[in-house]
Amino acid sequence: MSKSFKAFLFTPSLAPILYIFYNYIATSGRTGDIGGAGIIALICYSWAIIIGFPLSKVMRSKSWSKWWQYFIVGFISGSPFAIFWYGFGLPMMLVMFVSAGIISGISAIVFWAIVNPAPNKKINKDT
Repeated sequence: MSKSFKAFLFTPSLAPILYIFYNYIATSGRTGDIGGAGIIALICYSWAIIIGFPLSKVMRSKSWSKWWQYFIVGFISGSPFAIFWYGFGLPMMLVMFVSAGIISGISAIVFWAIVNPAPNKKINKDT
């Protein structure tokens, strides 16, 4: 199994996991809202397939391999998710713009950490 595939399986699950923890804390342990987390997981995996995976290929072709580059691309590509919150008003849309961008950026850094080898790891091609 390739590193990209492993990263793809794990990384989109970060948002639903954070959502469950947030709800569990916000409700004082009464619920984690598994149904809502399932919907978020569906959206995140779809977003990763349609937008994230192709962007990672483009970034590799451009030799963008720094963690902050992944964060910026993740933030920019995840922020449009806020458009779905338009019906709740501008303040909610702005909150979702920032939070979706930050969670997408963090997910992109996790993807980067899984896919890229450790910076101090030396590869000896002679052996």
